[in-house]
Amino acid sequence: MVLAGAANPNVDMITPQEILWAARDGYLDDLVHHFMTNGGLLVSDANIIPLTNQEWMMAARGGYLDDMIHHWMQNGGL
Repeated sequence: MVLAGAANPNVDMITPQEILWAARDGYLDDLVHHFMTNGGLLVSDANIIPLTNQEWMMAARGGYLDDMIHHWMQNGGL
C-alpha cells in the first residue's frame, strides 16, 4: 500500500486496488495529484461547501443538474 502523509489525519492511504480502478476508469491523474499534494486521498476538506435544497432546485430549473450531481458525487459539495 502507498502510505499516507502522517502529518495530516484527513489523508487516507491509497490502496493498490484504487490505483487499478483509477487506471481503468481514467482518473489516474487525479489520484497521482492527490498523492503528490497530500500524500494520499484527502478525505476531509474544510473548503467544501455543502449544497442546499435551494441550490438543487435552481440546478434542476436551470438545466445544470448533471453538473451539480457530478460535483456532489466527486466532492460532496462545491
